[in-house]
Amino acid sequence: MRKRTWDRVKGALLLFLGAVVFCLAIVWWRHSPKKEIFIQQTNIAQFSRLYQNYVRSHRGQPPKSEHDLKTYAQSLSPESLQSLGIFDVEGCFLSSRDHQPYLFVPPAAQGKNGPGLQPVVAYEQRGVQGKRYVVSAVGAAEEIDEAKFKEWVPVAK
Repeated sequence: MRKRTWDRVKGALLLFLGAVVFCLAIVWWRHSPKKEIFIQQTNIAQFSRLYQNYVRSHRGQPPKSEHDLKTYAQSLSPESLQSLGIFDVEGCFLSSRDHQPYLFVPPAAQGKNGPGLQPVVAYEQRGVQGKRYVVSAVGAAEEIDEAKFKEWVPVAK
């Protein structure tokens, strides 16, 4: 008789602990900054994919200007843009955080450092709370502080 009672208590305790863990997981997910970071990176990720696609389709040569990249984007079919996750060509050139156009770094002005150990090809004009997103020639995007920004983008305006 005691064994049955103990089995019931163990079962109820395990059920209770499972419910607590489940509730904590839901609370953590709802307050997780990862969801916000994903939303913020969406436009810069689109810009990055477009840049990489340009380089691939031009035999490894990067665009010489933002105009070249925009012209290329506008020449792509809707299906090609959709395959890159781009639904608004103009939108992928705007930061979803500071609502300013990304600033393009021409190949001749690119430094040596950056995300993925490659030069920065574009960056947010203002960023948010002293940090800006930058994207490198290999498509790596990273949020950096002002000190690292000056190091990675010495020609910044």
